[in-house]
Amino acid sequence: MIGITLVGAGLIWRALNRSSEAHSAVRVVGGLFVGAGLFNVFDGVVDHYLLNIHDAVHGTQAFNPHWVGASLLILGAGILVLER
Repeated sequence: MIGITLVGAGLIWRALNRSSEAHSAVRVVGGLFVGAGLFNVFDGVVDHYLLNIHDAVHGTQAFNPHWVGASLLILGAGILVLER
């Protein structure tokens, strides 16, 4: 996961430095929220429900709906920030 994070950070850095368009910190934070929200929605649906690999709290599925719900809120917040 650290390797994937470093590759993603490098791609963001490269994209920001190549673009002639000014990027604000707000857009970067919005993008991070969208990325984190998408990852967590994917993790919650695929890993928790479809593959049953792990649960948000080990040994119980009680928090899985809350995990996906919070992830959707993070995703929505990121989209709102980017649309601003």
